[in-house]
Amino acid sequence: MVNTGISVGRRHKRGFPTTKRPQPVKVGKATHRKLVKDIVEEAVGILPYEARLMDLVELSEKRALKFAKKRLGDITRAKKKIKSVEEMKRRLRRRNQERQAEQQKLAPTKQ
Repeated sequence: MVNTGISVGRRHKRGFPTTKRPQPVKVGKATHRKLVKDIVEEAVGILPYEARLMDLVELSEKRALKFAKKRLGDITRAKKKIKSVEEMKRRLRRRNQERQAEQQKLAPTKQ
């Protein structure tokens, strides 16, 4: 085969010359997933077994772990769910405190 010389030495510069456009910044999958989970949790609320898990965590950590393991099928998932339920409980408490403080500010003071 004869080398024609058309693209010799132009390995990366072949084809029609184009200008590069800047790529849009993509949101990470983990960030997006967390955002979606927060929105769904706020809109839908909690599942019945999660509500029961909240009560069991107050009573006994061991009993709560056993219940979560029975529902989820794996001890690792159960521990992770208990952590998330405790965090959810903290967020609910904080949200309720903020609402009460806001209502106290809005309510007229009686004298």
